[in-house]
Amino acid sequence: MKKKVHIYFNRWFSVAYHYMNLIRNNADGLEVKLFGTHPDPRHMSLQACDHAETEPALKGMEYVEFCVEFCRKHEIDVFIPRLHMLDIARHLDLFEEIGTRVVVCRDTGLLEMLMEKDHFYKSVEKTGVMVIPDYEVVNDAEGFKRAYDRLTALGHRVCFKPTNSEGGVGFRIIDDTRDPLEELFGVSTRLVSFRDAYQALGTVHEFPNLMVMEHLPGLEYSIDCFASKEGELLAA
Repeated sequence: MKKKVHIYFNRWFSVAYHYMNLIRNNADGLEVKLFGTHPDPRHMSLQACDHAETEPALKGMEYVEFCVEFCRKHEIDVFIPRLHMLDIARHLDLFEEIGTRVVVCRDTGLLEMLMEKDHFYKSVEKTGVMVIPDYEVVNDAEGFKRAYDRLTALGHRVCFKPTNSEGGVGFRIIDDTRDPLEELFGVSTRLVSFRDAYQALGTVHEFPNLMVMEHLPGLEYSIDCFASKEGELLAA
C-alpha cells in the first residue's frame, strides 16, 4: 500500500490554513498527511494539520538542523518553509540527503535581495520597473529623526519597518494626533507618535536597520508566484 505524501509547513502565516486544505482536497485525489510546527501551539495554521508540534526558538544553522531532524523523523516528502527560508535554501543538500524536497527559491542571491527591503529597492531602481517611494535606512535615533524630518518636509505621512522583516512585524505608522488614553481602552493599533518612537529607539546606541518611509495609503496588493525548479513561472 502506497503511503500518503507527507507535507510539512514550518512557522507560517495564518493563510497556510487555506493552503493546506487546498492541498488536502486536491483534484488528483492524491492522499496527503499534513505536518506543521509553530511557536504558538494554537496558531490558526496548525488547525489544518494532521500532526502538529511546538517549534523551538532557534536561528541560523540550529534552526536548519531542527527542520532536517523533523523531516527525517516524520519521513517528510515535501517541505514548504516560510520562516528562515534563506538559511534553509543555503542548506538544501541536507534535506536532499534524507529524501525531502524543499519548495523554496534556489537562487540564494535573489532570495537574500528580496529579504532585505533596501537591497530590493536599490535593485529595482536601476530597472525603472516601478516608482520607489521616498525612504531612508537608519540605525540610530538621530538618523531616525533626520529621516522623519526630511520626509515630513516633503509632505509625506511617515511609517517605518525593519529592513529584514516579514508580514506586519515591526511596522508602525507615525501619528501625532493619537489619544493614548483612548487607545489604552480601545483596540490594538499600529499607530505610534514620533515622540514615543524616538524615545524608544534612543534607549540603545544602535539598532538593526530600519526603513523610514513615505506611507502609501489605499489598497495593498500581494503577488504570490509559483515557479518550477528551473525558474519557469507556473502561476501568479
